Amino acid sequence: RDVMSKPSSIRGLVLTVAFGYGLPEYRTFVLSLRRHYKGEAIIISDAGAASEASQLCVAHNVTMLHVDMAPKLFRHTRFSRFAELCHLPEHYCLSIDFRDSFFQADPFSNIDLLGGRTERGMPPD
Repeated sequence: RDVMSKPSSIRGLVLTVAFGYGLPEYRTFVLSLRRHYKGEAIIISDAGAASEASQLCVAHNVTMLHVDMAPKLFRHTRFSRFAELCHLPEHYCLSIDFRDSFFQADPFSNIDLLGGRTERGMPPD
């Protein structure tokens, strides 16, 4: 079957929250993500995130947004923050766990961003 290619005007956005994590967790997330996905990525972190983690994100073109808020309070407001970041019609957003994520492929590779068939030829649900 014919498969439609992804239009350049629609793009993916990977979002995650990382409060209280160190450089090893940042390395796992950022390096595995960038091994397979070059698109937009945002990590929302606490203001006390290690400078090495910030440097890693800058080096790999991952936006780091610092939030000066207690993690328990942010837990209740994170979805409204995600909605603010994902409001553009050209975004497909993936909100994903930070600590337990290890990317093995582009998270958007099997999605036909036009809403038709996936790259494997399966019809949408």
